[in-house]
Amino acid sequence: MISCGDWKIMRYKYLIINVFSCIFIILAGCQQQANMAEEPTTAAESKVAGPKIEFESMVYDFGKVGPREKLNGEFKFANTGDAPLKITEVEKCCGAVAQLDKDELAPGETGTLKVRYTSSSVPNKMEKRLYVNTNDKDNSRLILTIQAETVLHVTYEPKIMKLHLKDENAGCPPIKIKSVDGKPFSVTNFMATSNSLTADFDPAVKATEYILQPKVDMEKLKRRSTGRINIGLTYSELNVQPETITVVFSTMSRFSHRPSNLVINIPSRKNQ
Repeated sequence: MISCGDWKIMRYKYLIINVFSCIFIILAGCQQQANMAEEPTTAAESKVAGPKIEFESMVYDFGKVGPREKLNGEFKFANTGDAPLKITEVEKCCGAVAQLDKDELAPGETGTLKVRYTSSSVPNKMEKRLYVNTNDKDNSRLILTIQAETVLHVTYEPKIMKLHLKDENAGCPPIKIKSVDGKPFSVTNFMATSNSLTADFDPAVKATEYILQPKVDMEKLKRRSTGRINIGLTYSELNVQPETITVVFSTMSRFSHRPSNLVINIPSRKNQ
């Protein structure tokens, strides 16, 4: 026969077993629901629907370049989607020429967008944009950027001159030009507004530094309050394009007065 104490122990065992069974059933059901919820998300994430364009880089920097250099660069891209990619248009920007090697790519195929640009004739920083239109729903219009900084092979001073009509030779200072990389160059041209300034130079001479002393035509200078001097330079190296440096000048009298307008109030006789 089962005693009362044994009966209580058996009841406790059954109760504990039932409790753990319920907990196991609940946890198993939650895990099954979690797996069911994750399956559609995982499947959707692993599948790339339609074409997808990806560029290795969205910016192409030519770096520091000389004036009038013919520059060539390229953007590489790929179709990482699961459908044919079509590039419907590449919108051109001013001064830049873009050319595709192909405008339709199969899944996994790669392509190249080549860019040609001629740098400025004067020192400046350039940034141009190209707009690529595709059938990629997420990237239907991409922006690519090309950059370059035009620098001269020489330094020069002054860049701005103030000339005084009452001074000898209008107080015109000498223009000093010096090679940046130590390579010789020639002065081939000196042209001022209205030919009001001239300078002596020998285009056959090559040097790494020049000092030009402009000669002022006072009568012509009186007719021009402002102007500029363009000085042409050439280099012996075949791959270096000719350059032009610019000096801006303005004329002024020796004396100035302030204020420029003077108003005098004369009282009327009625107030006297």
